[in-house]
Amino acid sequence: MPKIVLGQDVLFIDQPLDFKAVECTPGETVIISAEMCDEENKVFHSFASFLVTESGVVDLAADVPTEGTYDSADVAGLLWSMILKETDEDDYFVKKTDCDLSVRFQVKYQEKVMDSKEVFIKFMNDDVKKLNILEDGIIGNLYAPVAEGKYPSVIILSGSDGGNEGHAASYLASKGYLVLALSYFNDTGLGTDLENIELEYFKNATEYLKSHASSSGSVSLIGYSKGAELALVLGERYDRYSSIIAGAPSSHITSGMKNGMFAPVTGWVQDNDPLPFLKMKFSIGMVLKSFKGWIAKEPFNFLGVWDKSLHTDKAHDSRIDVQKISCPILVIAGGDDRLWPSETHTENIKAQRHDDRDRYLVYEEGGHFISFPYNFHQMPANVNMNIGKMTMNFGGSKKANAKASKQSLEEILSFLHAHNEGRGV
Repeated sequence: MPKIVLGQDVLFIDQPLDFKAVECTPGETVIISAEMCDEENKVFHSFASFLVTESGVVDLAADVPTEGTYDSADVAGLLWSMILKETDEDDYFVKKTDCDLSVRFQVKYQEKVMDSKEVFIKFMNDDVKKLNILEDGIIGNLYAPVAEGKYPSVIILSGSDGGNEGHAASYLASKGYLVLALSYFNDTGLGTDLENIELEYFKNATEYLKSHASSSGSVSLIGYSKGAELALVLGERYDRYSSIIAGAPSSHITSGMKNGMFAPVTGWVQDNDPLPFLKMKFSIGMVLKSFKGWIAKEPFNFLGVWDKSLHTDKAHDSRIDVQKISCPILVIAGGDDRLWPSETHTENIKAQRHDDRDRYLVYEEGGHFISFPYNFHQMPANVNMNIGKMTMNFGGSKKANAKASKQSLEEILSFLHAHNEGRGV
Protein backbone atom coordinates (compact mmCIF):
# COMPACT_ATOMS: atom_id res chain seq x y z
CA MET A 1 0.00 0.00 0.00
CA PRO A 2 1.48 3.42 -0.96
CA LYS A 3 2.82 5.46 1.94
CA ILE A 4 4.11 9.02 2.24
CA VAL A 5 7.64 9.41 3.60
CA LEU A 6 8.71 12.92 4.63
CA GLY A 7 12.20 14.13 5.41
CA GLN A 8 10.55 16.52 7.87
CA ASP A 9 7.00 17.58 8.63
CA VAL A 10 8.01 21.09 9.75
CA LEU A 11 10.20 23.14 7.45
CA PHE A 12 11.29 26.74 7.05
CA ILE A 13 9.98 28.51 3.96
CA ASP A 14 13.33 28.33 2.13
CA GLN A 15 14.08 24.75 3.24
CA PRO A 16 13.40 22.23 0.42
CA LEU A 17 10.55 19.79 0.89
CA ASP A 18 11.68 16.14 1.04
CA PHE A 19 8.76 14.00 -0.16
CA LYS A 20 8.50 10.44 -1.44
CA ALA A 21 5.68 7.95 -1.91
CA VAL A 22 6.95 4.42 -1.23
CA GLU A 23 5.60 0.86 -1.54
CA CYS A 24 3.77 1.78 -4.75
CA THR A 25 2.95 -0.90 -7.33
CA PRO A 26 5.29 -0.72 -10.35
CA GLY A 27 3.52 0.00 -13.62
CA GLU A 28 0.49 1.53 -11.89
CA THR A 29 -0.47 5.19 -11.60
CA VAL A 30 -0.62 7.03 -8.29
CA ILE A 31 -1.92 10.53 -7.72
CA ILE A 32 -0.30 12.83 -5.19
CA SER A 33 -2.29 15.90 -4.17
CA ALA A 34 -1.79 18.88 -1.87
CA GLU A 35 -4.12 21.37 -0.25
CA MET A 36 -3.70 24.54 1.83
CA CYS A 37 -5.68 27.63 2.85
CA ASP A 38 -4.66 31.24 2.45
CA GLU A 39 -5.37 33.95 5.04
CA GLU A 40 -8.80 34.64 3.59
CA ASN A 41 -9.67 30.97 4.14
CA LYS A 42 -9.71 30.24 0.42
CA VAL A 43 -8.74 26.63 -0.22
CA PHE A 44 -6.07 25.97 -2.87
CA HIS A 45 -5.12 22.57 -4.24
CA SER A 46 -2.86 20.81 -6.72
CA PHE A 47 -2.21 17.29 -8.00
CA ALA A 48 0.25 15.25 -10.02
CA SER A 49 -0.11 11.76 -11.50
CA PHE A 50 2.92 9.47 -11.70
CA LEU A 51 3.57 6.17 -13.45
CA VAL A 52 5.38 4.09 -10.86
CA THR A 53 8.77 2.68 -11.88
CA GLU A 54 10.26 -0.66 -10.86
CA SER A 55 11.61 0.90 -7.67
CA GLY A 56 8.08 1.35 -6.34
CA VAL A 57 9.04 4.86 -5.23
CA VAL A 58 7.76 8.24 -6.44
CA ASP A 59 10.22 11.04 -5.66
CA LEU A 60 8.85 14.56 -6.24
CA ALA A 61 12.38 15.88 -6.72
CA ALA A 62 13.22 13.45 -9.53
CA ASP A 63 10.03 12.19 -11.19
CA VAL A 64 8.08 13.93 -13.97
CA PRO A 65 4.26 13.87 -13.69
CA THR A 66 2.26 12.31 -16.51
CA GLU A 67 -0.54 14.75 -15.70
CA GLY A 68 -1.23 17.45 -13.16
CA THR A 69 -1.03 21.12 -12.24
CA TYR A 70 2.69 21.15 -13.11
CA ASP A 71 4.71 19.25 -15.70
CA SER A 72 8.34 18.80 -14.62
CA ALA A 73 10.37 17.16 -11.86
CA ASP A 74 10.12 19.73 -9.07
CA VAL A 75 9.84 18.99 -5.37
CA ALA A 76 8.03 22.32 -4.87
CA GLY A 77 5.73 21.83 -7.87
CA LEU A 78 2.71 20.83 -5.80
CA LEU A 79 3.13 24.02 -3.76
CA TRP A 80 3.61 26.74 -6.39
CA SER A 81 1.13 25.24 -8.88
CA MET A 82 -1.90 25.35 -6.59
CA ILE A 83 -5.19 26.76 -7.88
CA LEU A 84 -8.48 27.61 -6.18
CA LYS A 85 -10.23 24.36 -5.22
CA GLU A 86 -13.76 25.74 -5.40
CA THR A 87 -13.57 26.62 -9.09
CA ASP A 88 -10.42 24.80 -10.31
CA GLU A 89 -9.32 28.19 -11.62
CA ASP A 90 -6.53 30.47 -10.54
CA ASP A 91 -6.94 33.12 -7.85
CA TYR A 92 -4.71 35.26 -5.64
CA PHE A 93 -3.18 33.49 -2.63
CA VAL A 94 -3.14 35.89 0.32
CA LYS A 95 -0.27 35.63 2.81
CA LYS A 96 0.68 38.53 5.12
CA THR A 97 1.31 37.28 8.68
CA ASP A 98 4.13 35.29 10.27
CA CYS A 99 1.79 32.35 11.00
CA ASP A 100 2.66 28.90 9.64
CA LEU A 101 1.15 27.49 6.48
CA SER A 102 -0.40 24.02 6.77
CA VAL A 103 -0.21 21.71 3.75
CA ARG A 104 -2.18 18.46 3.58
CA PHE A 105 -0.67 15.87 1.22
CA GLN A 106 -2.48 12.74 0.03
CA VAL A 107 -1.47 9.79 -2.11
CA LYS A 108 -4.25 8.05 -4.03
CA TYR A 109 -4.36 4.72 -5.83
CA GLN A 110 -7.39 3.62 -7.84
CA GLU A 111 -9.31 6.65 -6.53
CA LYS A 112 -8.76 5.66 -2.90
CA VAL A 113 -6.72 7.67 -0.39
CA MET A 114 -3.88 5.41 0.72
CA ASP A 115 -2.03 7.83 3.00
CA SER A 116 -2.19 11.42 4.18
CA LYS A 117 0.37 13.66 5.90
CA GLU A 118 0.44 17.28 7.08
CA VAL A 119 3.43 19.57 6.65
CA PHE A 120 3.86 22.94 8.36
CA ILE A 121 5.79 25.67 6.55
CA LYS A 122 7.25 28.28 8.90
CA PHE A 123 8.22 31.92 8.34
CA MET A 124 9.41 32.56 11.90
CA ASN A 125 11.83 30.23 13.65
CA ASP A 126 13.24 29.98 17.16
CA ASP A 127 16.13 32.30 16.29
CA VAL A 128 13.75 35.25 15.85
CA LYS A 129 11.75 37.33 18.30
CA LYS A 130 8.94 39.81 17.75
CA LEU A 131 9.50 43.19 19.42
CA ASN A 132 7.17 45.92 20.56
CA ILE A 133 7.32 49.16 18.57
CA LEU A 134 7.94 51.79 21.23
CA GLU A 135 7.23 54.81 19.09
CA ASP A 136 3.86 56.53 18.83
CA GLY A 137 2.39 56.62 15.35
CA ILE A 138 4.52 53.88 13.77
CA ILE A 139 2.33 50.95 12.78
CA GLY A 140 3.67 47.54 11.81
CA ASN A 141 5.57 44.52 13.08
CA LEU A 142 9.19 44.48 14.23
CA TYR A 143 11.39 41.38 14.24
CA ALA A 144 14.96 40.76 15.40
CA PRO A 145 17.35 37.87 15.98
CA VAL A 146 17.09 36.42 19.48
CA ALA A 147 20.83 36.78 20.06
CA GLU A 148 21.78 40.14 21.53
CA GLY A 149 23.63 42.43 19.16
CA LYS A 150 23.39 45.34 16.78
CA TYR A 151 22.05 44.29 13.39
CA PRO A 152 21.68 45.97 10.01
CA SER A 153 18.09 47.10 9.67
CA VAL A 154 15.50 46.79 6.93
CA ILE A 155 12.11 48.39 6.33
CA ILE A 156 9.72 46.36 4.17
CA LEU A 157 7.08 48.39 2.31
CA SER A 158 3.89 46.74 1.10
CA GLY A 159 2.24 47.40 -2.24
CA SER A 160 -1.29 48.39 -3.16
CA ASP A 161 -2.92 45.93 -0.75
CA GLY A 162 -1.53 47.82 2.24
CA GLY A 163 -1.07 46.32 5.68
CA ASN A 164 2.38 44.84 6.19
CA GLU A 165 4.40 41.79 5.20
CA GLY A 166 4.95 40.14 8.57
CA HIS A 167 5.78 36.79 7.00
CA ALA A 168 8.57 38.31 4.92
CA ALA A 169 9.93 40.38 7.81
CA SER A 170 10.11 37.44 10.22
CA TYR A 171 11.87 35.37 7.54
CA LEU A 172 14.44 38.09 6.86
CA ALA A 173 15.11 38.54 10.58
CA SER A 174 16.26 34.90 10.65
CA LYS A 175 19.07 35.91 8.29
CA GLY A 176 20.50 38.38 10.81
CA TYR A 177 18.54 41.61 10.34
CA LEU A 178 16.37 43.90 12.44
CA VAL A 179 13.29 44.14 10.23
CA LEU A 180 10.31 46.48 10.36
CA ALA A 181 7.28 45.42 8.32
CA LEU A 182 5.81 48.91 8.10
CA SER A 183 2.14 49.61 7.45
CA TYR A 184 1.13 52.90 5.87
CA PHE A 185 -2.53 52.28 5.04
CA ASN A 186 -5.16 49.57 5.43
CA ASP A 187 -4.20 48.76 9.01
CA THR A 188 -5.39 49.67 12.50
CA GLY A 189 -5.01 53.39 13.13
CA LEU A 190 -4.37 54.19 9.46
CA GLY A 191 -6.49 55.19 6.49
CA THR A 192 -8.14 52.53 4.35
CA ASP A 193 -6.86 53.88 1.01
CA LEU A 194 -3.47 54.75 -0.47
CA GLU A 195 -4.16 58.47 -0.55
CA ASN A 196 -2.32 61.53 0.81
CA ILE A 197 0.35 59.43 2.54
CA GLU A 198 2.88 61.73 4.24
CA LEU A 199 6.53 60.96 3.53
CA GLU A 200 7.44 62.29 6.97
CA TYR A 201 5.87 59.12 8.41
CA PHE A 202 8.56 57.02 6.71
CA LYS A 203 11.28 59.46 7.72
CA ASN A 204 10.25 59.04 11.35
CA ALA A 205 10.16 55.25 10.99
CA THR A 206 13.65 55.33 9.48
CA GLU A 207 15.06 57.40 12.34
CA TYR A 208 13.35 55.14 14.87
CA LEU A 209 14.96 52.07 13.34
CA LYS A 210 18.38 53.72 13.02
CA SER A 211 18.43 54.54 16.72
CA HIS A 212 16.95 51.23 17.92
CA ALA A 213 18.99 49.41 20.55
CA SER A 214 19.28 46.37 18.25
CA SER A 215 20.26 48.37 15.15
CA SER A 216 23.75 48.85 13.75
CA GLY A 217 22.57 52.21 12.41
CA SER A 218 22.26 51.18 8.77
CA VAL A 219 18.78 50.97 7.23
CA SER A 220 17.80 49.46 3.89
CA LEU A 221 14.46 49.62 2.11
CA ILE A 222 12.66 46.77 0.37
CA GLY A 223 9.52 47.72 -1.51
CA TYR A 224 7.28 45.95 -3.98
CA SER A 225 5.09 47.43 -6.72
CA LYS A 226 3.65 50.64 -5.21
CA GLY A 227 5.98 49.97 -2.28
CA ALA A 228 8.92 49.89 -4.71
CA GLU A 229 7.82 53.22 -6.15
CA LEU A 230 7.69 54.53 -2.58
CA ALA A 231 11.15 53.15 -1.76
CA LEU A 232 12.65 54.98 -4.75
CA VAL A 233 10.84 58.21 -3.81
CA LEU A 234 12.21 57.97 -0.26
CA GLY A 235 15.72 57.27 -1.53
CA GLU A 236 15.49 60.29 -3.81
CA ARG A 237 14.40 62.63 -1.01
CA TYR A 238 16.11 61.25 2.12
CA ASP A 239 19.79 60.32 2.05
CA ARG A 240 19.43 57.85 4.91
CA TYR A 241 19.61 54.40 3.35
CA SER A 242 22.36 51.81 2.89
CA SER A 243 20.63 50.09 -0.02
CA ILE A 244 17.25 49.92 -1.75
CA ILE A 245 15.58 46.88 -3.30
CA ALA A 246 12.70 47.66 -5.65
CA GLY A 247 10.60 44.77 -6.96
CA ALA A 248 8.24 45.33 -9.92
CA PRO A 249 8.86 49.10 -9.61
CA SER A 250 7.64 52.23 -11.33
CA SER A 251 10.06 54.83 -12.64
CA HIS A 252 7.32 57.44 -12.18
CA ILE A 253 5.15 58.53 -9.29
CA THR A 254 1.73 57.06 -10.02
CA SER A 255 -1.64 58.04 -8.63
CA GLY A 256 -3.10 57.07 -5.30
CA MET A 257 -5.71 54.35 -4.97
CA LYS A 258 -9.31 53.98 -3.90
CA ASN A 259 -10.79 50.61 -2.99
CA GLY A 260 -7.70 48.88 -4.33
CA MET A 261 -7.87 50.54 -7.75
CA PHE A 262 -5.86 53.40 -9.24
CA ALA A 263 -7.79 56.66 -8.94
CA PRO A 264 -7.13 60.33 -9.80
CA VAL A 265 -5.98 61.15 -6.26
CA THR A 266 -2.62 62.06 -4.74
CA GLY A 267 -0.66 59.16 -3.31
CA TRP A 268 2.35 60.85 -1.68
CA VAL A 269 2.62 64.15 0.20
CA GLN A 270 5.76 65.91 1.46
CA ASP A 271 5.66 68.99 3.70
CA ASN A 272 1.91 69.23 2.98
CA ASP A 273 2.59 69.43 -0.77
CA PRO A 274 1.15 66.67 -2.97
CA LEU A 275 3.72 65.10 -5.26
CA PRO A 276 2.78 65.29 -8.96
CA PHE A 277 1.68 61.93 -10.33
CA LEU A 278 1.36 60.28 -13.71
CA LYS A 279 -2.15 60.78 -15.06
CA MET A 280 -3.71 57.59 -16.38
CA LYS A 281 -4.90 57.97 -19.97
CA PHE A 282 -7.78 55.83 -21.18
CA SER A 283 -8.91 55.63 -24.79
CA ILE A 284 -12.39 54.65 -25.92
CA GLY A 285 -10.84 51.58 -27.53
CA MET A 286 -9.35 50.46 -24.21
CA VAL A 287 -12.68 50.87 -22.43
CA LEU A 288 -14.52 48.90 -25.12
CA LYS A 289 -11.89 46.16 -25.06
CA SER A 290 -12.18 45.87 -21.28
CA PHE A 291 -15.97 45.73 -21.50
CA LYS A 292 -15.85 43.00 -24.15
CA GLY A 293 -13.38 41.07 -22.03
CA TRP A 294 -15.69 41.36 -19.04
CA ILE A 295 -18.62 40.01 -21.06
CA ALA A 296 -16.47 37.13 -22.33
CA LYS A 297 -15.05 36.55 -18.81
CA GLU A 298 -11.51 37.05 -20.06
CA PRO A 299 -8.75 38.30 -17.73
CA PHE A 300 -7.97 42.01 -18.05
CA ASN A 301 -4.86 44.10 -17.46
CA PHE A 302 -3.74 47.74 -17.54
CA LEU A 303 -0.77 47.55 -19.89
CA GLY A 304 -2.42 49.57 -22.64
CA VAL A 305 -3.34 52.29 -20.17
CA TRP A 306 0.20 52.57 -18.82
CA ASP A 307 1.75 52.57 -22.28
CA LYS A 308 -0.45 55.47 -23.32
CA SER A 309 0.13 57.32 -20.04
CA LEU A 310 3.93 57.04 -20.18
CA HIS A 311 4.06 58.62 -23.63
CA THR A 312 2.31 61.89 -22.83
CA ASP A 313 4.09 65.26 -22.83
CA LYS A 314 3.64 65.66 -19.06
CA ALA A 315 4.87 62.20 -18.06
CA HIS A 316 8.32 63.64 -17.33
CA ASP A 317 6.88 65.79 -14.52
CA SER A 318 6.16 62.70 -12.43
CA ARG A 319 9.41 60.84 -13.10
CA ILE A 320 11.32 59.81 -9.98
CA ASP A 321 14.77 61.42 -10.04
CA VAL A 322 16.61 58.21 -9.18
CA GLN A 323 20.02 59.70 -9.97
CA LYS A 324 19.69 61.52 -6.64
CA ILE A 325 19.65 58.21 -4.78
CA SER A 326 23.11 57.88 -3.23
CA CYS A 327 22.94 54.24 -2.16
CA PRO A 328 23.12 51.17 -4.42
CA ILE A 329 19.83 49.81 -5.73
CA LEU A 330 18.66 46.36 -6.80
CA VAL A 331 15.76 46.40 -9.26
CA ILE A 332 13.73 43.28 -10.12
CA ALA A 333 11.18 43.08 -12.92
CA GLY A 334 9.19 40.58 -14.97
CA GLY A 335 9.21 40.83 -18.75
CA ASP A 336 5.57 39.69 -18.80
CA ASP A 337 4.36 42.00 -16.01
CA ARG A 338 0.79 42.93 -16.94
CA LEU A 339 -0.11 45.13 -14.00
CA TRP A 340 2.29 47.76 -15.25
CA PRO A 341 5.37 47.59 -17.52
CA SER A 342 7.98 47.04 -14.82
CA GLU A 343 10.61 46.05 -17.40
CA THR A 344 10.17 49.42 -19.13
CA HIS A 345 10.29 51.16 -15.76
CA THR A 346 13.49 49.27 -14.96
CA GLU A 347 15.06 50.41 -18.22
CA ASN A 348 14.07 54.00 -17.39
CA ILE A 349 15.66 53.73 -13.96
CA LYS A 350 18.84 52.16 -15.31
CA ALA A 351 19.20 54.90 -17.95
CA GLN A 352 19.33 57.56 -15.21
CA ARG A 353 21.75 55.74 -12.93
CA HIS A 354 25.54 55.57 -13.12
CA ASP A 355 26.41 53.50 -10.08
CA ASP A 356 28.44 50.34 -10.60
CA ARG A 357 27.04 48.90 -7.38
CA ASP A 358 23.52 48.70 -8.83
CA ARG A 359 21.95 45.42 -9.97
CA TYR A 360 19.12 44.94 -12.48
CA LEU A 361 17.32 41.61 -12.81
CA VAL A 362 14.70 41.04 -15.50
CA TYR A 363 12.98 37.66 -15.71
CA GLU A 364 11.57 37.67 -19.23
CA GLU A 365 8.84 35.08 -18.62
CA GLY A 366 7.96 36.42 -15.18
CA GLY A 367 4.90 38.48 -14.36
CA HIS A 368 4.25 41.04 -11.63
CA PHE A 369 4.61 38.81 -8.55
CA ILE A 370 8.03 37.24 -8.92
CA SER A 371 10.04 37.98 -5.79
CA PHE A 372 10.34 38.59 -2.07
CA PRO A 373 8.59 40.01 -0.10
CA TYR A 374 5.43 38.99 -1.97
CA ASN A 375 6.40 35.62 -3.34
CA PHE A 376 8.27 32.56 -2.12
CA HIS A 377 8.69 29.62 -4.47
CA GLN A 378 7.18 27.19 -1.91
CA MET A 379 3.88 29.11 -1.88
CA PRO A 380 1.17 29.19 -4.57
CA ALA A 381 2.45 31.51 -7.30
CA ASN A 382 0.17 34.45 -8.09
CA VAL A 383 -0.87 35.10 -11.69
CA ASN A 384 -4.54 36.11 -11.47
CA MET A 385 -6.92 37.71 -9.00
CA ASN A 386 -10.70 37.37 -9.08
CA ILE A 387 -12.45 40.68 -8.40
CA GLY A 388 -16.19 40.09 -8.36
CA LYS A 389 -17.03 38.68 -11.78
CA MET A 390 -13.80 39.95 -13.31
CA THR A 391 -10.29 38.50 -13.32
CA MET A 392 -7.19 40.66 -13.24
CA ASN A 393 -4.15 39.12 -14.90
CA PHE A 394 -0.75 39.99 -13.38
CA GLY A 395 1.28 38.17 -16.01
CA GLY A 396 3.76 35.36 -16.20
CA SER A 397 2.93 31.77 -15.37
CA LYS A 398 3.00 29.89 -12.11
CA LYS A 399 6.12 28.03 -13.19
CA ALA A 400 7.98 31.12 -14.41
CA ASN A 401 6.99 33.22 -11.40
CA ALA A 402 8.05 30.51 -8.94
CA LYS A 403 11.39 30.05 -10.70
CA ALA A 404 12.06 33.79 -10.65
CA SER A 405 11.10 33.94 -6.98
CA LYS A 406 13.61 31.26 -6.03
CA GLN A 407 16.44 32.81 -8.03
CA SER A 408 15.76 36.41 -7.01
CA LEU A 409 15.66 35.58 -3.29
CA GLU A 410 19.29 34.48 -3.47
CA GLU A 411 20.15 37.73 -5.26
CA ILE A 412 18.30 39.81 -2.66
CA LEU A 413 20.08 38.19 0.29
CA SER A 414 23.45 38.57 -1.43
CA PHE A 415 22.80 42.24 -2.24
CA LEU A 416 21.71 43.04 1.31
CA HIS A 417 24.77 41.36 2.74
CA ALA A 418 27.11 43.23 0.39
CA HIS A 419 25.74 46.68 1.16
CA ASN A 420 24.99 46.68 4.87
CA GLU A 421 27.13 47.10 7.93
CA GLY A 422 26.69 44.83 10.92
CA ARG A 423 26.11 41.15 11.41
CA GLY A 424 23.59 40.30 8.69
CA VAL A 425 24.41 36.95 7.15
